[in-house]
Amino acid sequence: MTIWQASQRRFKCPCHGSGFYADGRNFEGPAPRALDRYAIRLTDDGQLEIDTSRTFQAELGQWNDPASYVPADRHFAELMLRPDNVSIVAMVYLLGFFTWLGAAQAVENDRRHEQGRPPVEHEFREETLVWPDLVYIELICALLVSAALIVWSMVLRAPLEQPANPAVTPNPAKAPWYFLGLQELLVFFDPAMGGVVLPTLIILGLMAIPYLDSSPKGTGYYTIILGRTLLRSFRRQMGGGRYWIMVLLLLMMIAVPLKMLLRWTCNLSYVVSMPEYFFNF
Repeated sequence: MTIWQASQRRFKCPCHGSGFYADGRNFEGPAPRALDRYAIRLTDDGQLEIDTSRTFQAELGQWNDPASYVPADRHFAELMLRPDNVSIVAMVYLLGFFTWLGAAQAVENDRRHEQGRPPVEHEFREETLVWPDLVYIELICALLVSAALIVWSMVLRAPLEQPANPAVTPNPAKAPWYFLGLQELLVFFDPAMGGVVLPTLIILGLMAIPYLDSSPKGTGYYTIILGRTLLRSFRRQMGGGRYWIMVLLLLMMIAVPLKMLLRWTCNLSYVVSMPEYFFNF
């Protein structure tokens, strides 16, 4: 019986060391062919039903049989439309919208900079009193948000589960939402890298921001051209030490989504693998 290695998304045979991808294809070891598949289907209530009396072999072309797999598009659509996932899907679209909005404002500010005019944000200089103006605005917003949440809870029914049992751990056990991002990193990185090194760099990077970029230029408004100009002059202004610390933090920040993309598209587990030194990245 093969063992599922969640961190590397592969099956491993404990007897002779054969390795298999998540879809059953073999990539290492003495195993001469891929794993057999059982008949599987998605029931109307969203459960996976497996029929162990029927098997499908890749070398016989039987993996093309619709009974040997569950269509990903249908399962993905049903998963995303579940009531408890609606907010996550909405955040994906909101992220795209606000990214576009910030880029549009940056382009407008760069155009105004070329014309010698101040950024759009600098035109909103009207002072507002906390009491009563700001408090009234926040009170109205709180009432509107509360009303929206009440309507949401009435329209979308939350999928409640059975009462919590301290003797039973759910599988898979998920971390609280504020640690869920760190937990998901373990899918794409080794535990030491995803659970220790990257979180430490995130904390140190946030602490280092005021010391790495002390220039007031570009603060308080969106810009693109000014950012490129500042990056070219950073090394001269910051000196070698601070500059290379910033470059290291930026490279690590880019490496996280890049590694995720490589895993999704190429099923690449590691870019650099040196297990004798306990370093896999």
